[in-house]
Amino acid sequence: MFGSDKRRHPRKKMDFKVFVYHPQVGRRSMKTRDMSDSGVYVQGQLSNLPREGSVVEVKVDGMLGDGTPGVPMKVVRGDSEGVALRFV
Repeated sequence: MFGSDKRRHPRKKMDFKVFVYHPQVGRRSMKTRDMSDSGVYVQGQLSNLPREGSVVEVKVDGMLGDGTPGVPMKVVRGDSEGVALRFV
């Protein structure tokens, strides 16, 4: 961060369980690493995740109940540690 971080939305460390859902891969239990006003970075099982540009649904575990829809988010990028998702 020492002046080289040019992000429009600073990240805050967050550590809670979320479910990421996509029709082709089903529901995945993941954990947040950080969050900003524009999105969230999640860590967890990375095999077979939707590719960049796909829209997924994200729900915080235990927050909204089973019948409540999740928040739509777009897959921005993935790396060896997790996946960056942007609010849509």
